Amino acid sequence: MAKVTSRKVSEDKIVRDVIKKYGQTIDLKESPYVLIEILRVYGSLFQDEDGGLPPGGAPTPPPPGPEGRRIDTALLLAEIQKLSRHIQALQGKRSK
Repeated sequence: MAKVTSRKVSEDKIVRDVIKKYGQTIDLKESPYVLIEILRVYGSLFQDEDGGLPPGGAPTPPPPGPEGRRIDTALLLAEIQKLSRHIQALQGKRSK
């Protein structure tokens, strides 16, 4: 097996090592457990160093459920009134 100083090893190097150890052709009918041995020896070299997180880091939490989306009607009415005053002010400026 190749001596690995870092976790990242080129796939070409792994292929060369497997060919060197097991030959160019592997007959799985004759020796089916060779595949398992190769996976055990070389499988860990394909694992990411970040612990298996998807690209971009940890996933974002899911959005809140229906109970988290309660609407405060008093706040909603206050915002509607603010918008109404802004619209009236804009209409007043436009008509001048």
